[in-house]
Amino acid sequence: MTAGALHHPNRMRCISIRTRLLGMFLLLIFVLGGSILAATFYYTGRGVDRMSRTLAGRHVGETAERLRAFFSPVEKALAVARTYAVQGSLDPRRAESLPVFLAPILKALPQVSSVLLADEDGKESMLLETGEGWLLRRTDPEGSPGKAWIRRWKEGEEVPAPLAEDLDYDARRRPWFRGVRTRRGSGGPGGDSIFWTKPYLFFTTKQAGMTASLPLRFPSGKSGVIAFDVLLDDLCDYTTRLTVGKRGAVLLMDGGFRILGLPCDQRFKGPEARRDALLKTPADLEIPILTDALRAHRRVESGFEAAVFFETGGEEWYSEIRPFPLSKERVLRIAVALPLADVSEGLRDLWWSVLWVTLAVLIFAAWEARLLARRFTRPIEALVAESDRISRGLLEEPPEIDACMTELVQLSEAQERLRASIGSLLRLEGDLRLARLIQSATLPRKLPEIPGYEITAWTREAEETGGDTYDVIGLSALAEGGFRIEESRDFDRVMLVMADATGHGIGPALSVTQLRSMLRMAVRLGAHPRDVLLHLNAQLHQDLPGGRFITAWVGMLDPEKGRFVSFSAGQAPILRFTREEEPERIPADTMPLGIVPELELPEGRRFDLEPGDLVVALSDGVLEARSPEGGDFGVDRAIAVVQAARSKPLAEIRAALIATLEDFTGGNPPRDDRTILMVRRLP
Repeated sequence: MTAGALHHPNRMRCISIRTRLLGMFLLLIFVLGGSILAATFYYTGRGVDRMSRTLAGRHVGETAERLRAFFSPVEKALAVARTYAVQGSLDPRRAESLPVFLAPILKALPQVSSVLLADEDGKESMLLETGEGWLLRRTDPEGSPGKAWIRRWKEGEEVPAPLAEDLDYDARRRPWFRGVRTRRGSGGPGGDSIFWTKPYLFFTTKQAGMTASLPLRFPSGKSGVIAFDVLLDDLCDYTTRLTVGKRGAVLLMDGGFRILGLPCDQRFKGPEARRDALLKTPADLEIPILTDALRAHRRVESGFEAAVFFETGGEEWYSEIRPFPLSKERVLRIAVALPLADVSEGLRDLWWSVLWVTLAVLIFAAWEARLLARRFTRPIEALVAESDRISRGLLEEPPEIDACMTELVQLSEAQERLRASIGSLLRLEGDLRLARLIQSATLPRKLPEIPGYEITAWTREAEETGGDTYDVIGLSALAEGGFRIEESRDFDRVMLVMADATGHGIGPALSVTQLRSMLRMAVRLGAHPRDVLLHLNAQLHQDLPGGRFITAWVGMLDPEKGRFVSFSAGQAPILRFTREEEPERIPADTMPLGIVPELELPEGRRFDLEPGDLVVALSDGVLEARSPEGGDFGVDRAIAVVQAARSKPLAEIRAALIATLEDFTGGNPPRDDRTILMVRRLP
């Protein structure tokens, strides 16, 4: 009889079972039931955490959507108003032009209380909707210092002649004017980036709000600013009506934790009470829950980047604070706090329901076990034991299993097929593990230490093995020309290599490993780097199958003179950061390796590495990494991260780039291998 076949010489004997075995089976059922109840009780507690996060996240998301719906129309309308001014329809010297074009915008946007238009000389016009009518103001601090021309009228009335009033006001000193004119990277008067001020009390109405402003250039050639004053009362109307559970609260704060949107509290029901509370901190308003929540966030290592649990008034609460970026200068914070007792009420009912259902199922299972144990126990236990052996990798010939039913015979046969499949998988897993060890061994265990320079590298495979590789090789010059690999610290040259084979997995890993081996062998034989690439291309063209190729970059550094030569075969762009504001994007010198038999390769791009200069090579897996929304990481984002960390050690720049990449992709596994190689001359 072959392995895995079932032997059943006595069918009647197969369906009998001992009383002791039945008792053990029943005990197992009730132990399992108790485990289910214990697990239910345990995961009910964990469910409180998940439900708290879900409930808080939903309200944070709703509040963020409300904020977008609140601010987005303001920004769009501001862009339209700027178009009027750029075309000459609006002019701060002709205040009467503002009601004609901008009154409809103020009526359509109740959160906008006034429009301000000023030029570089300080001439300013303001249109304000007062609730009882309109106010139009014009000031000229250079022509008429200390004076303002005011017009007031109601809806439907004609605009009256202006009346002079004493007013010490200069638009150029206001935060909305100064901010947009002095912001870094604003692009000058023609820029398109909206500047949002910090929350403050408006000059005219003394109400709390923020101002959105845009730079512009009038037809006369003078630069100026157009701005919308945005009230915070509507935000308070929303947040004071919003509750999380029975006693939770939502509020909006600025970067300094001043309150812009108040929580649901009886103290803030009236408009006057809300206005008095705006722009104060939770500690100023004596709100213990929010004060304790902020204190808890400050205590944890991640600060305001993660949710926290805290206690206040002897009760456990959950808090979550998320940023809401309004512009590059202004980030608001949405805060949610809720008591865990509100969340756990519904879960207690769920636990009791699971308890009664579990007890009913256990009783039914015990009854069925009495009927079925004599027919299934022994062959099933034998199959379970054999499955356990298979799970531990014991794949030798199995013992024969007595069975009495066709289904058990089929199960045994399926188990044997599984045994054969697992054996194949284990062999394949061993091969993959060996391939990974071989590939890892080809990477440099320690990068050369070069006096006056920093070098760092990092790679992450998309699978067990990767299609990327890098190398840093110290070289000494030969008398007859060429170089040889130098293991000491006395280097005449340093060669930096990065290669990326199409695809990822075992095939590309073998390709790049072959390339690195051939490269090192050629260098040991004294070949020049340019000649090495030409020979590598010819060999790869013969070895690689159709449609496969390898992009490669070789950089040759003269540490003493700081001279750098870059050869790139399809690997682009290579980024060079100097004292210039914009880094140089070095394109590829020729096509990737292995496509054509003879490669045209120029002498390479030569430049000097001045103190502080940095060269960065990134593989496609970094630049083409995709966010959950589908966008690419891109060269511009990589440049921005490196620029922001230029003054830090190279290892920290690399860490910042990796962290930004992980955040951009949402922590998802890479679709392609990722490699980073950097070299910098120390200042």
